[in-house]
Amino acid sequence: MALDAVGGEVGAGALTVLRDGAGRFGTYGFASGEWTTLDTAVISRRGLTIVGAAGIAFHKPAAAQRADAERALRELAAGRLTPRIHAVWALESAAKAHTELADRTTVGAVLLRPALSSP
Repeated sequence: MALDAVGGEVGAGALTVLRDGAGRFGTYGFASGEWTTLDTAVISRRGLTIVGAAGIAFHKPAAAQRADAERALRELAAGRLTPRIHAVWALESAAKAHTELADRTTVGAVLLRPALSSP
Protein backbone atom coordinates (compact mmCIF):
# COMPACT_ATOMS: atom_id res chain seq x y z
CA MET A 1 0.00 0.00 0.00
CA ALA A 2 1.26 3.45 -0.88
CA LEU A 3 -0.43 6.66 0.23
CA ASP A 4 0.40 9.61 -1.98
CA ALA A 5 -0.09 13.20 -0.88
CA VAL A 6 2.77 14.54 -3.00
CA GLY A 7 2.01 13.51 -6.57
CA GLY A 8 4.34 14.12 -9.48
CA GLU A 9 7.60 12.18 -9.52
CA VAL A 10 7.25 11.05 -5.90
CA GLY A 11 3.88 9.46 -6.59
CA ALA A 12 5.18 7.89 -9.79
CA GLY A 13 8.04 6.36 -7.83
CA ALA A 14 5.65 4.95 -5.25
CA LEU A 15 3.63 3.29 -8.01
CA THR A 16 6.71 1.47 -9.29
CA VAL A 17 7.36 -0.33 -6.01
CA LEU A 18 3.87 -1.74 -5.53
CA ARG A 19 3.54 -5.50 -5.79
CA ASP A 20 1.88 -6.71 -8.97
CA GLY A 21 -1.52 -8.28 -8.38
CA ALA A 22 -1.88 -6.89 -4.87
CA GLY A 23 -0.60 -3.31 -4.85
CA ARG A 24 -2.93 -0.59 -3.64
CA PHE A 25 -2.30 3.11 -4.30
CA GLY A 26 -4.17 5.79 -2.36
CA THR A 27 -3.94 9.25 -3.85
CA TYR A 28 -5.15 12.26 -1.91
CA GLY A 29 -2.99 15.24 -2.71
CA PHE A 30 -0.50 16.97 -4.94
CA ALA A 31 1.95 18.88 -2.74
CA SER A 32 4.38 18.81 -5.66
CA GLY A 33 1.94 20.86 -7.70
CA GLU A 34 0.78 18.02 -9.92
CA TRP A 35 -1.19 14.83 -9.48
CA THR A 36 0.50 11.50 -10.01
CA THR A 37 0.06 10.46 -13.63
CA LEU A 38 -1.91 7.22 -13.77
CA ASP A 39 -1.54 5.03 -16.85
CA THR A 40 -4.63 2.80 -16.91
CA ALA A 41 -2.98 0.24 -19.21
CA VAL A 42 -0.08 -0.24 -16.80
CA ILE A 43 -2.37 -0.28 -13.76
CA SER A 44 -4.60 -2.92 -15.37
CA ARG A 45 -1.69 -5.06 -16.58
CA ARG A 46 -0.09 -5.00 -13.11
CA GLY A 47 -3.39 -5.62 -11.30
CA LEU A 48 -3.10 -2.57 -9.06
CA THR A 49 -5.95 -0.94 -7.17
CA ILE A 50 -6.19 2.86 -7.16
CA VAL A 51 -8.29 4.71 -4.58
CA GLY A 52 -8.77 8.40 -3.97
CA ALA A 53 -9.80 10.23 -0.84
CA ALA A 54 -13.14 11.21 -2.32
CA GLY A 55 -13.79 7.64 -3.43
CA ILE A 56 -13.17 6.38 0.08
CA ALA A 57 -15.24 9.08 1.76
CA PHE A 58 -18.17 9.17 -0.65
CA HIS A 59 -18.74 5.52 -1.46
CA LYS A 60 -21.13 5.35 1.49
CA PRO A 61 -24.73 6.50 1.28
CA ALA A 62 -25.38 10.03 2.56
CA ALA A 63 -27.07 8.73 5.73
CA ALA A 64 -24.02 6.62 6.60
CA GLN A 65 -21.69 9.58 5.95
CA ARG A 66 -23.80 11.73 8.27
CA ALA A 67 -23.77 9.03 10.96
CA ASP A 68 -19.96 8.84 10.72
CA ALA A 69 -19.67 12.63 11.04
CA GLU A 70 -22.04 12.69 14.03
CA ARG A 71 -20.08 9.91 15.75
CA ALA A 72 -16.80 11.75 15.18
CA LEU A 73 -18.24 14.95 16.64
CA ARG A 74 -19.59 13.05 19.69
CA GLU A 75 -16.17 11.48 20.26
CA LEU A 76 -14.52 14.90 19.93
CA ALA A 77 -16.98 16.48 22.38
CA ALA A 78 -16.40 13.64 24.85
CA GLY A 79 -12.63 14.15 24.70
CA ARG A 80 -11.94 10.74 23.15
CA LEU A 81 -10.84 12.14 19.81
CA THR A 82 -7.95 14.55 19.83
CA PRO A 83 -6.06 15.89 16.87
CA ARG A 84 -2.36 15.17 16.75
CA ILE A 85 -0.56 18.49 16.49
CA HIS A 86 3.19 18.37 15.92
CA ALA A 87 3.85 22.08 16.32
CA VAL A 88 2.29 25.51 16.27
CA TRP A 89 4.48 28.13 14.60
CA ALA A 90 4.07 31.89 14.45
CA LEU A 91 3.33 33.00 10.90
CA GLU A 92 6.70 34.76 10.82
CA SER A 93 8.32 31.33 11.25
CA ALA A 94 6.55 29.74 8.29
CA ALA A 95 9.88 28.99 6.60
CA LYS A 96 10.95 26.88 9.61
CA ALA A 97 7.62 25.07 9.59
CA HIS A 98 8.01 24.33 5.88
CA THR A 99 11.54 23.03 6.49
CA GLU A 100 10.23 20.59 9.07
CA LEU A 101 7.60 19.39 6.62
CA ALA A 102 10.14 19.07 3.80
CA ASP A 103 12.55 17.20 6.09
CA ARG A 104 9.70 14.84 7.02
CA THR A 105 10.34 15.25 10.74
CA THR A 106 6.72 15.94 11.63
CA VAL A 107 4.09 13.64 13.06
CA GLY A 108 0.69 15.28 13.00
CA ALA A 109 -0.43 18.71 11.92
CA VAL A 110 1.84 21.71 11.61
CA LEU A 111 -0.13 24.86 12.30
CA LEU A 112 0.68 28.48 11.50
CA ARG A 113 -0.88 31.16 13.67
CA PRO A 114 -1.08 34.83 12.80
CA ALA A 115 0.66 37.33 15.03
CA LEU A 116 -1.56 38.39 17.86
CA SER A 117 -2.23 42.12 17.86
CA SER A 118 -1.19 44.12 20.92
CA PRO A 119 -3.94 45.52 23.16
